Amino acid sequence: MPKKGYKQSKEHRKNLQKSAKERIHPPDCTCGICDAKRGINHGFQKGFVPWHSGKTKEDDPRIGRIGNRINHPKGGDSSITGTKRSDGFKEKQRKVKQELYKDPEYKEKVVKAVLAGCKVKPNKKERLLNKTLQELLPNEYQLNVNTEVMILGSKIPDFVNINGQKKIIELFGDYWHGKRRTGRTKEREEQRRIDHFSKYGYQTLIIWERELKDISKVASRIMEFNNG
Repeated sequence: MPKKGYKQSKEHRKNLQKSAKERIHPPDCTCGICDAKRGINHGFQKGFVPWHSGKTKEDDPRIGRIGNRINHPKGGDSSITGTKRSDGFKEKQRKVKQELYKDPEYKEKVVKAVLAGCKVKPNKKERLLNKTLQELLPNEYQLNVNTEVMILGSKIPDFVNINGQKKIIELFGDYWHGKRRTGRTKEREEQRRIDHFSKYGYQTLIIWERELKDISKVASRIMEFNNG
């Protein structure tokens, strides 16, 4: 161990660097870096030009870039594979997905997987309404943010009755369901959701975000809807 303040010679530092490199990458090392320096191309680096090839970017535009992303015969535009898909291929994929989505079970499985990956959590208003529901009607309605209960068509109900009644309670955000964003009146926006769930035999109660300011009035509407 050199003494404090001791300045190592340039030759000594060079030897230390060399020994460190040999420990990390010995002569028989077969890692991607060492193989690339030897000019050995791996599958995902097809066309890779080693940094020590002697060429410049002007001589070969591949230098400094992974070959597959720029040397693909169709031209690379993907950050993962560099494959540029044709319009015909994209249209074929779209039709295949449309056919798969006609199966309700498949669609529900995909949507549930996506929401589970997103780890969606109830917002403040949903938690407040859920608390009110559990106090009024314990274990009668379940919050359905992560589709634990069901998906009906293209809609995910907010609260679903889990004790045999085909009833749904929807919480509408003032902004997301307001006329400024949807272009529809309050009555028309409500009726669209009611009509959608009625196709599956469900009754629907719509509660607006602003109504939660008077929770006693909301509670009366819920009890009337549940007992009706």
